[in-house]
Amino acid sequence: MTDPSERGETKRGRMDASPARAVLLFVAIAVSLASFCSPLWAPRFELKLDPSAITPELGLAYATPLPQPKLPFPFGVPTDTSGDAGSSLELRENGLLLGPAHSVHADIRSQGGGGFSHWYDYLYFSTSDGTDPRVNGRAYIATGSARLPQRLLNAILLADVTIIFFLRRWILALLVRHRRVVAGAVFVGACSAAAMLAFGAFGVVNPTGSPPKYPGLVLSIAAHVARSLRFNRRAVSMGGLLIAAGSVADRTRACGKPVESLAQPADPELCIRLLDVIALAWTDRSDPRRLIR
Repeated sequence: MTDPSERGETKRGRMDASPARAVLLFVAIAVSLASFCSPLWAPRFELKLDPSAITPELGLAYATPLPQPKLPFPFGVPTDTSGDAGSSLELRENGLLLGPAHSVHADIRSQGGGGFSHWYDYLYFSTSDGTDPRVNGRAYIATGSARLPQRLLNAILLADVTIIFFLRRWILALLVRHRRVVAGAVFVGACSAAAMLAFGAFGVVNPTGSPPKYPGLVLSIAAHVARSLRFNRRAVSMGGLLIAAGSVADRTRACGKPVESLAQPADPELCIRLLDVIALAWTDRSDPRRLIR
């Protein structure tokens, strides 16, 4: 049998480890929240296009390299790439906002009308009336918000996953013990994420002209997460509904069209997912204590 003094030492060791765990978890949460909310406090930049650096591209399109603005570490300038429409750049012609942003280069060349694309370190754009921006005497100013590098965000995510893995039992017991607080935090976090998404804090999430698909994906994920957790289903499910609503607003903002013009025939699969999540949210009868047995 284990000596009582040894059991006492083991218990004291576990108790002494709790503050260290709490500090580690607090630091991880603080860093994650700071990086998640970085679009709200990220610095903005302004670049005036030099007419001498502008060159004709094809058709109505012109191209110019964009100099790197001086930004505090570790921020950088987000750009559009082949797999990400991450640029937050806005282009103005004598104060008039041009667009749409993230335009396909073929459309810029053939249609013009002020469409532009911030592609890596270059800006491909057209003027509002098809005139030559080198000689029309107008000022072209590009503004935007900086963003944390994707590598840094990936490193923070990896650190969070590692911490959660090694402290999973302790974190799970803590969540069950304070489940009401956790439910409220999840709900508030979902509301904040939906609001930030709708107002463009994360850039354009769904820039294509196709019908929205992202809300259905959010609803499916919310349903799976709620079932796997088996507790706090209402918070998780309602959070999914809010984020889905935010993604629809993001889709509307990206297209620059009113909600009525985006109306599509009802998607049966999306309706089923929606009903599934609502039913899951309001039939929460499970006992969360089963999780730590």
